[in-house]
Amino acid sequence: MLLCQTSTTISKCLVLGGRAALQPYITQTLLQPQILAGASQSRGLKDHLRQRGIEWRPVLKVPTYHPSRAGDLEAFNAPDKSRPVLAMRLIMDEYDEASPRAQQLLSLEFATVHEMLKVAVYDALRITQRHQHDMNCKQVGITILTQVIRYHQQPQFQERLKKFPQRRVRLKEMVEKRYGLLCRLRNEDYKQFEWIIEKLNLVYKPFPRYPRVPVKKTRYDHLSKLVEMRCEKLREKKMAAYKKQLEAQQAAFQQEMKETLQWIKEKEEELGVEITVDPDIGMIEPYVQPDPTTWERTFKGYLNK
Repeated sequence: MLLCQTSTTISKCLVLGGRAALQPYITQTLLQPQILAGASQSRGLKDHLRQRGIEWRPVLKVPTYHPSRAGDLEAFNAPDKSRPVLAMRLIMDEYDEASPRAQQLLSLEFATVHEMLKVAVYDALRITQRHQHDMNCKQVGITILTQVIRYHQQPQFQERLKKFPQRRVRLKEMVEKRYGLLCRLRNEDYKQFEWIIEKLNLVYKPFPRYPRVPVKKTRYDHLSKLVEMRCEKLREKKMAAYKKQLEAQQAAFQQEMKETLQWIKEKEEELGVEITVDPDIGMIEPYVQPDPTTWERTFKGYLNK
């Protein structure tokens, strides 16, 4: 009966509106129960696993410029805003004689971000430069890149990096350029390499010589691993509880075994047979004559003569 009604409805749709009129009927009447059944089944499986403490969460991808991957162990140290801009370092005598209002206008409080970053780079270069005109060595390049990278790694700039891909790509390129300088410095002068990563508080993570090919894991693979870990955890928990139960019964078992061995020994003495047990040490292994060695079998007859 249901099959006849379905056929009649399909025929009417084809006559009145053609194939376009048939599409809503198929979606709402024929396919909707299957879609709902599949969704409820999938949701039931998730709830079934979640009730047992198994829940899969997508792995968050850490970007290359993140401090944990870039190797920065220290955050950006912003200079004091009361300090003058870097251009004033050549005329500090005139700056000291200026009025407080003029000094405030020439300080970092009213300066741009670029001026503040120049002062931070200047302070860092005072530590790593070999002399005041040293601007071409690898240590200087690493220091400048480190200050710029740490400035953009600040939490208030994370949303901006996600919004503007150009800045994100530029920051990634600076991280890779610094890594390349560190690699070359490590090959050329290892002592200087150790000194620079200690002064800048960096960590060097070399690439593996034989990198493995990443295997893409599906949601099913992760759920299978989580179920396996859950089963192993339950197994260890039950084994620990069973071990604790056996340890509680160990004293009574030792006493019963000792009494049983004593009774066996008394019976063997009454029957006049060889004693095979001892209440203190347990079973007594009978002495077995070892087999003669090849040397004894060959020369023993000659030595007895």
